[in-house]
Amino acid sequence: SCSWAVSIAEYVRTTGDTAFGHRMLPHIRRHIDYERRFADANGLLYETPGRRFLSWADGDPRPPYAPGETWRKRTRTSWGDFFDPPTRGWNAIINAYWLWCLRECADLARALGSDDAAREWSAMYDHARSAFDGMFFVSDPKLWRDNVAFDAAGRQNEPTYCESTIFTIIRTGLLDRERGLEAIDRLMNPTFLCCRTSGGLEGSAYPKFFMDIGETDVALEYWLDRWGAPIAADATTCGEEFFQSAGNSDCHIHGAGPARDFIEHLAGIRIRGARWSDVLLVPPTDGALLPDLRATVPTPHGRIEVTIETVADGARQYRWALPDGACAKLLLRDEEISIETTGSVPLPEQP
Repeated sequence: SCSWAVSIAEYVRTTGDTAFGHRMLPHIRRHIDYERRFADANGLLYETPGRRFLSWADGDPRPPYAPGETWRKRTRTSWGDFFDPPTRGWNAIINAYWLWCLRECADLARALGSDDAAREWSAMYDHARSAFDGMFFVSDPKLWRDNVAFDAAGRQNEPTYCESTIFTIIRTGLLDRERGLEAIDRLMNPTFLCCRTSGGLEGSAYPKFFMDIGETDVALEYWLDRWGAPIAADATTCGEEFFQSAGNSDCHIHGAGPARDFIEHLAGIRIRGARWSDVLLVPPTDGALLPDLRATVPTPHGRIEVTIETVADGARQYRWALPDGACAKLLLRDEEISIETTGSVPLPEQP
């Protein structure tokens, strides 16, 4: 439900459909009021009912997956899925979604002129955000633990760590570049043992993070390994897991991150207005693994087309063709530039 509320906020922000936003705001209010019944004095959610899962990661603590290893897997050990332990107490993933929801919905309410709701939800976010690190961050190994729970004698559980937890915290915008890189560096240390992501929902946050900070090759290595191996084996859809299993769907939104991310981050075509009336083009940083490519997006005004190609002198170019009358800007070096309907620029290079 938190993800649903965030999607409503994104929809209204990118389409300008404020009428729909006003219709949905009371439902978002009901959702937030319901969830806050399970908040503690710090504003963090405690043992919410229903699917109090820990994550969908593989429950066997181990080093990072080697290239190709996830595709060769055949099973996954449950790690807190549904009602399996350890789902008691405070859950980091659920609270990351809760904070994301409060922040985005406060912005939505503000944009819709619902100032009282905006102030209320912003205050709830600020209060809970300040408590989040205190609850889940562990100074050694400088990572966020999966959950905090106490037994009948009041003894706190030992910390456990999982890629899904860190990736979700990054996905929900709770870590800036520096803290995100520090967490990933520790998480991906070959000697560090933790539960590892074997499905695409949390995993899609990893390449997106690296595309956003200009580390294109790191993102592509992950995409090519986790999603490329199934495609190379003739998969035609994004499956629920990174491996084939008779118990999982072979076509699932859980693993379909690239369906959107390739358009937004690899080709850099981002919607900013209703019915693609406003577009932002964001050329990716060049890298050794970045191929020549062509991406097209059909819109009510005509096709948006982007190509990345290597020209005669070996230089790499980012080219675009937009429908007549399209309102579009290009993001280069953190500056938005107005552009014509056709044009090209050299791909940004890694510093």
